[in-house]
Amino acid sequence: MKSMMGIAKEFFEMPVKDRACLYSEDTKQPVRLSTSFNISEDKVLKWMDWLTHPCHPLEEVIGSWPEKPATYRDIAGKYALEVRALILRLLAAISEALGLDTDYLNKILGNHTQVMNINYYPSCPNPDLTIGAASHSDASALTVLMQGDVSGLQVIKNGKWVSVEPIANAFVVNLGDQLQVRKSERI
Repeated sequence: MKSMMGIAKEFFEMPVKDRACLYSEDTKQPVRLSTSFNISEDKVLKWMDWLTHPCHPLEEVIGSWPEKPATYRDIAGKYALEVRALILRLLAAISEALGLDTDYLNKILGNHTQVMNINYYPSCPNPDLTIGAASHSDASALTVLMQGDVSGLQVIKNGKWVSVEPIANAFVVNLGDQLQVRKSERI
């Protein structure tokens, strides 16, 4: 976890010229660097940059990942494999807890994808006028989130926004829209 957090920080702290080749506003680009900052459209400024890329099947996608920093592909690749293994274990445990075969959710989700989103919140000169990510739900089945050491994540609990304080060396796991739909269908 520390290695992944470190390489992500190193990526975003590289000179802009070293990251510019990945920048795109095209949401259909599988590997892209982008920003939510749009001063011409936003009243409350979103203050976040991000890198997104597919992670599965790793051997087919890793060649499209950033080449810099030099150890990015190695560190992020190992991290992606470990997170995928965790997701498969979680799907099995959720299936079992629901009284289903342990491979049930994995089967009904089909040949599921894995995408890594790395959000970066640069220092902001006026934080009272900004937010990081806007409120949203996760379209995936599961989101495995490594928060880092900065508070900011919030979830709705009993109709109110509640902060989720970071815990060192821990993940936050969100049930995404795909599992919520399955739950509504009573799986």
